[in-house]
Amino acid sequence: NALHWAAQNNKKDTKLIELLLTNMPLTSINKKTRNGSTPLDWAYKYNKSPIKQKIIDLIRSKGGKREEEL
Repeated sequence: NALHWAAQNNKKDTKLIELLLTNMPLTSINKKTRNGSTPLDWAYKYNKSPIKQKIIDLIRSKGGKREEEL
């Protein structure tokens, strides 16, 4: 979903992620891809930006979990 993409690709700010999280149910925040990865997994695995930890903290603050935590 869009949160997967934003968690992976946002490099400068968290505005899009904040917007998505505000308007998504928890089931979408923790939606898994076909291989089982959640948006939080994508942030950990693929985001290499200076704001990576901020993105992780933001997703977690809204109930986001990694695949092994679900």
